[in-house]
Amino acid sequence: TSSIGSSHLAIVDIVGTIDSSAGQSTVNSEDTNKALKRAFEASGSKAIVLNINSPGGSPVQSDEIWQEIRYQKKQHPNKKVYAVIGDMGASGAYYIASAADEIIVNPSSLVGSIGVIMPNYGLSGLAQKLGVEDRTLTSGNNKDILSMTKPINPEQRAHVQALLDNVHGHFINAVKEGRGKRLKSNDPAVFSGLFWTGEQAIALGVADRSGSITTLMRELKVDQKVDYTVQRNPLESVLGRMGAKIGEGISSSLAAQLETQQNAKIQ
Repeated sequence: TSSIGSSHLAIVDIVGTIDSSAGQSTVNSEDTNKALKRAFEASGSKAIVLNINSPGGSPVQSDEIWQEIRYQKKQHPNKKVYAVIGDMGASGAYYIASAADEIIVNPSSLVGSIGVIMPNYGLSGLAQKLGVEDRTLTSGNNKDILSMTKPINPEQRAHVQALLDNVHGHFINAVKEGRGKRLKSNDPAVFSGLFWTGEQAIALGVADRSGSITTLMRELKVDQKVDYTVQRNPLESVLGRMGAKIGEGISSSLAAQLETQQNAKIQ
């Protein structure tokens, strides 16, 4: 408690895949925003540090965290936010980083990937060769949009492309709003999904300078850091999965028992 009252760097981890679930290797907006609020409101927090090592993930979760950072910065204008990228700050993780006052990288960090992807595979040729017939029934012509077992429908493809372009537009706007004039390049390639080393990102204005949490502490003359990241008990997720498995086991054994009883009666 004394460290929270005395001058320190407030650390909030953005480590792992950005996802709505709460787990040890994932980042979700509910927990992260709770941590950000506490970090900003702590009397002794001199600055907020987003400790980033993430390939990205959900655009919705990323945007919710981005919005919270922007909101808390307005509430606490005297507290700067630093995004410190380790091995990787890509896609949704870069979306979040763009809300910071400064993005600090290692020269060899991987940074960027400002784009949106929706994986899809076509198996219609393989299905034909194997004699597999798609008998999917729909009510609504587009309920089977981008079906893997049917040839691609150009209209459906155009619709999904427009959807992805729309989400991409939100990402681009967030980065432009967050980074402002610090973006040194107007080249559309910056927003094409490419990623760079930290050194290249600095040259483009996608990041500001090289450094680490240690060098930042020296610069700000702070010798303490406090981790505000919401810590999940590792047993929570394990027990959750176990509970689900036990539940599945009970339901399947009940189903098997009922089936046996029915079979016995029919015979």
